[in-house]
Amino acid sequence: MKKTLSLLTLLTLAMLLGGGFLSAQSKIGILDPQEILEKSIEGKKAFTKLQDFQKMKGEQLEKMKKDADLLEEKLRTQGMTMSDKARLDLTKEIESKKSSLQNEYNNAQRDLQFQQQEIFGKIQEALSPIIKAIREEKGLTVILDKRSIVDFDPSIEITDEVVQRYNKASLATPAAQPAPAPAAAPAKKK
Repeated sequence: MKKTLSLLTLLTLAMLLGGGFLSAQSKIGILDPQEILEKSIEGKKAFTKLQDFQKMKGEQLEKMKKDADLLEEKLRTQGMTMSDKARLDLTKEIESKKSSLQNEYNNAQRDLQFQQQEIFGKIQEALSPIIKAIREEKGLTVILDKRSIVDFDPSIEITDEVVQRYNKASLATPAAQPAPAPAAAPAKKK
C-alpha cells in the first residue's frame, strides 16, 4: 500500500513538473488575508463594527438572562408559598423567557454571520482589483494564501503592498455623505 501511495505521489509530482505547473517561469506571490484585515483601515473599521454589534447583542442577551434568572429565583424562594395557579403561571413565564432568550441568541448568531459576510464581502470586492493589479505589475502567475503554505521566501509576500494600496484607495474614496435636506418650500401668501 505504501509503495502504491509513493508511486502515485511521484507520478503526480512528475506530471506537475512536466506540465509546466511549477516551471521556472512561474512567479508566485503570497498574501495573508488576516493580516490585511488587521492592518487596513477598512479592516479595522469592520472589526470595530462587528465588536460593537457583538457587545450590543451580548448586553441584550445578558439582560434577558438576568430577567429569567430573577424569575427562577422567585420560584425557588417563594414557590412553596404560592398558589398552584401562581406557581404554574410563573413556571410558564420562565419557560417563555428562556425560549425567547434562545431564539434571540440564535437570531444574534445569524445576524452576526450575515454582517460578517456582508462586510468581508465588500472588503474582498475592493481588494480584488488591487491584488490583480499587483499580480499583473509583478508578472506573477499565481497569488497564494499564506495560511495554506508551510514555508516560503518572505521576498515574495505582497501583503504589505496590498494593505498600503487598499488604505490609499480607502482614503481617496470619501465616505457616503448624507444628502442635504431639501429646502423648505416658501410659505404661500394668502
